[in-house]
Amino acid sequence: MKDKLIPRFIKMFGCDTARITDPMGTKFLIIGWNCNTRDDADQWTKNGEPINFDYVKEMVVASGRTYTQLIVSAKEYKRLSEMGMEDYLKELIPGLKIKCVKPDMLSMHQLNESGEGVHPRFDMHYKRKVR
Repeated sequence: MKDKLIPRFIKMFGCDTARITDPMGTKFLIIGWNCNTRDDADQWTKNGEPINFDYVKEMVVASGRTYTQLIVSAKEYKRLSEMGMEDYLKELIPGLKIKCVKPDMLSMHQLNESGEGVHPRFDMHYKRKVR
């Protein structure tokens, strides 16, 4: 059963590798993508020279006690991963209406985690003009 599921999961998620582990009776589906460090945002270096190597970026996406539960869990993960945040919230909270309001200039500083005045929020003291 396990060998038949691996190609199915690779096709379902569009990944390069898939494997199923079974520690202590629970099955976990781990999918992975073949990567190289030259494609990463943070380049590895040694003595100023770039270091390139291949690796597999993996993540656990589904679990279940049986293979049937594992398949159901994988399908649900796939469905949720294709949703946008708005669709997910509407499903989570029926009847939810989402609207966006542009903040005014007085509350704009609260959005970027900066305090009023010239100092960042984590400073112990603020210097402000009080009128």
